[in-house]
Amino acid sequence: SYTLRFAASTQANSNVFSSISHVIEVTPGVADQLSVKAGHPTSARANMALSPQPEISILDSAQNLVSSSAGVINISVQGAQHAGQTSLAATSGVAAFTNVKLAGSASSVVTLSYALQGTDISTSKTLTLAAGAAVKFDLDWTAANIQTRAAINPAPKLILRDADGNVVLSDASTQGVAKLMRYGSVVTESDL
Repeated sequence: SYTLRFAASTQANSNVFSSISHVIEVTPGVADQLSVKAGHPTSARANMALSPQPEISILDSAQNLVSSSAGVINISVQGAQHAGQTSLAATSGVAAFTNVKLAGSASSVVTLSYALQGTDISTSKTLTLAAGAAVKFDLDWTAANIQTRAAINPAPKLILRDADGNVVLSDASTQGVAKLMRYGSVVTESDL
């Protein structure tokens, strides 16, 4: 709040006019723009929640938060598929998403567009999509000329893939075991 005070400016007028004051409240204007909270991710892993999640503020033309707004923020995606939350009503002028996920090809440049429903007010951010968590593997190997008690050449190669088929280059949460079987019994095994 602000207080406006008015008073006479000369000694001669001070007896005629008394000083007066009035308290006024300054409130934000109407919604004019959206702001994405600093720290919006620049990369994301496929089929995993963005970290941090998007937080969109509704601002007036002077960049004041329109705290009275409960407007709905819609998300649209270009360059990937949307696999999570697509809209959210703002609370006190802020839409803090909790489950935004993307699916698609690793190395894709993805544009997330945020729009205030029922208006032409929008903003966007880009990020790069990386492979998600490993959920399956492919065996890249052709067995030929395997001899007893000799190293297998070429060695079998396992390729880890995420749910979208992207090659996962590194995933400390995934463990594998290779087992050499003979007539249904394990001859030897090794952690991968």
